[in-house]
Amino acid sequence: MSNRNHDNAAVSKDGANNHRRLRVLVVDREPRAGDMLRQAMADQPIEICLASSLAEARQLIDESPIDVALVEPDLPDGSGIELANEIRRRRSIAQTIVIADDPTRERAVAALRAGATDFIAKPFSVREVIARVRA
Repeated sequence: MSNRNHDNAAVSKDGANNHRRLRVLVVDREPRAGDMLRQAMADQPIEICLASSLAEARQLIDESPIDVALVEPDLPDGSGIELANEIRRRRSIAQTIVIADDPTRERAVAALRAGATDFIAKPFSVREVIARVRA
């Protein structure tokens, strides 16, 4: 059974129906992080897609366009930093933000070199993530 989830309601900032919302892919081995972001962004014109592995993330990316990917570096089936590199090569996603439990300088540099556009340490502020997603 897949952990993939989609939030499909389409509402713009002013409450009107909108056919194109910002699609955010959250790739984290802990579903709690994605659920927390989904709840925090419920009033935003943002669709949250959740994946708990590289395989699920790749499938979601192949299925439809993603605007922003929030990626944990350590996943059960590989490296989220590797996924950031794949995303950069595909140029299929506007930005990739790596969110790490152990935010060392070396890890941040590796993520940015791989193609990530930003790096955030856990625990993170939901307001900070929302601001960076909307940037």
